[in-house]
Amino acid sequence: MSELTGPRRPRQQEGREMKELKHQRAAFTPPLRAGFTLIELLVVVIIVAVLAAVGVPLLSANVTRARGTEAETGLGTLRTALRAYGVENSAYTTTVANLNLTADDLRGQFYNLGAYTIKSADFAAKTFCIEADGSDSTAPGAAKVASIDRSMDQDGTITEALCP
Repeated sequence: MSELTGPRRPRQQEGREMKELKHQRAAFTPPLRAGFTLIELLVVVIIVAVLAAVGVPLLSANVTRARGTEAETGLGTLRTALRAYGVENSAYTTTVANLNLTADDLRGQFYNLGAYTIKSADFAAKTFCIEADGSDSTAPGAAKVASIDRSMDQDGTITEALCP
């Protein structure tokens, strides 16, 4: 027997004491929770709501921009046809029908031939302005672009408004 460690207990007694301590500790351990608390669920709902509030306007803006791209493509086709007409006739026309374009040349999901107009054309000054007005379109998806307008000048500059 050592003075530092004190009297030794038999191993059997140590084993019983350990089992008893484990049993007592298990009796005071709270049971494991199953599921989520109301606070945890509310936090998740708030986070999802904030993300939706930020994401929906961004998505809406991208959809509008994508629909306007179809108009810009049609304006580019008209610009090329108008420039070719000017070279052949030494004058610009203000009538889309004179450009010998077919309905298939400007057929789109949102804009069709009827949505495009030549607002001004001055061959001497080499200037013109053509526009795509969503409210004039009769394409299948025209209702979705009724408020989307684009215009293009002789340099190919596109603006998100009708010609001045």
